[in-house]
Amino acid sequence: MAARSVLARVGGAIAPLLLGACVVIAQPTAEVPRDNWLLPGTSWKLVELNGAPFEANAVATLTEDGRITGQGPCNSFNAAFTGTWPDIAFEPIPRTRRACPDRDAEDAFLAAMERVNRGEMLSDAMLLTGPETSLRLVKIAALPE
Repeated sequence: MAARSVLARVGGAIAPLLLGACVVIAQPTAEVPRDNWLLPGTSWKLVELNGAPFEANAVATLTEDGRITGQGPCNSFNAAFTGTWPDIAFEPIPRTRRACPDRDAEDAFLAAMERVNRGEMLSDAMLLTGPETSLRLVKIAALPE
């Protein structure tokens, strides 16, 4: 009986330690941080491309289902994004093919987006970078549906 009592006391003391060892630390599953202002559903305007002001109009929205949609200087676009922040990338970006005077700016913007492999939050903007690529975007009010 005494052996059982000692075993019960030792087992009672060890049980919390054993349970603590079984705790599984979950890996982040969100594509972008939920505690930051880069939330799905936010819209961003391109203001700088590869260190130069971007004079044309390009707006992108990250959606809750892991997509990026938006309007370039000429055409709308829609593609998936992958990765966990800050290692984020965009799949090839299909778009409509309407011609316009800012087509070169749009081609440069979408080509740069496809080279992105990293994101960074600045105090006033989001910076997306990749090989020979830098896009600075500022948060704007949500686009109308």
